[in-house]
Amino acid sequence: MNVRYALVVLLLATISVGCRNNLSKYPGYVDPSHVRIFGKEGQSWEGLDVTETPDGRYVVVGEATIYENTDAAGTAIAISVSENGDSLWLYRNPLYSTATSVESLKDGKIAMEDWGGIQIVDKDGRPLYRLHVGSASYSQGDIFSNDAIIYDPRIDAVISFYPGVCLKQLPVDGSSGWLTCSGLGGFGTEIALTENGYVALAERVGGLLLFAVDTQGTLLWVDTLRIPREYTSPDIRSSLRGLALTDDGGFMIAGQTWLSEGWYPYIIKLDSNRKVEWIKKYDRPGDEIERWDGYPMDLLKLHDGTYVMIGMNRACPGGYCGAMMRIDEDGNVLRARNYFMWSGDMAFWNGIVASDGNIVVTGGTTNSADKTGTYYVFIFKFTPDGDPVW
Repeated sequence: MNVRYALVVLLLATISVGCRNNLSKYPGYVDPSHVRIFGKEGQSWEGLDVTETPDGRYVVVGEATIYENTDAAGTAIAISVSENGDSLWLYRNPLYSTATSVESLKDGKIAMEDWGGIQIVDKDGRPLYRLHVGSASYSQGDIFSNDAIIYDPRIDAVISFYPGVCLKQLPVDGSSGWLTCSGLGGFGTEIALTENGYVALAERVGGLLLFAVDTQGTLLWVDTLRIPREYTSPDIRSSLRGLALTDDGGFMIAGQTWLSEGWYPYIIKLDSNRKVEWIKKYDRPGDEIERWDGYPMDLLKLHDGTYVMIGMNRACPGGYCGAMMRIDEDGNVLRARNYFMWSGDMAFWNGIVASDGNIVVTGGTTNSADKTGTYYVFIFKFTPDGDPVW
């Protein structure tokens, strides 16, 4: 079992101790009928990434951890549901402990990244073949790698991070692709499609790295930013989870900062020249989130040009919960909501904007029917204003 992953599960379990009261009367409570939940009693399941296939299905990948005495064995998993949330199939690969990222390919296939490479699975959940990234997947050892792969239908290839803050092209047919490096150090977390290629985000000590590559593998530009000490430490790696391209040619990037009461999210807005336009903290976003003490995990651009940040909030009635915040292009809060079920133990790890304009998120939650207190994968769909769809 990955050490960092084990620490996260232990943290969430510690937060939730003693928070088993009925919370259905509190703002943010979600009836479990609106959430699709998968797992087994006595095991810990987490959903780490989600994608939508061309035929309207959703596929979540993550990890199922099985405990035997003091030992724990992880299995990479993928779960598929219909557009209505009906369960379709479950794929498990015991050779790899965690699947961290997933992308939808042509013909309903998916590419799921694990610590040994990228597994291609067909539309019915059957394994087909593997794409080899390198000696180890770049996201190894970091559960929070976010969108560390992306699929480009223009060239029918997966683009993946590679050690050294590089991008590697992996054609789906298994042929050789290019490898392009930024030439600087850091840890890659996000890749976004652009009109002529890709922009990649990497964390650096005290700051961030952005670099652009075209579809032929040519390095277009590299830029770094030292984040003010108000938002990050100058001697540790910045925590950045979420990259969105803006309509004015700039970027929005979500991160987290430490205040005396805990961790809080912030957003950096860069203009088209990659210069800071504004930075805003969201420790007290208002609306239904009085205080956000936790982590942003993704930043999503909606069809109307607004943005939604999702993540985990530890300042909730039952302990910790999922959280969403919708903002306009200037960073003004339009909507902010917490989400929890049963005892309040729920966290959003990643999300997408679905083709119908709604948001689909995945993560981990406890289940009131499971007395062991372990975690389950969930798939939850809500509108841009945060109302449950299923």
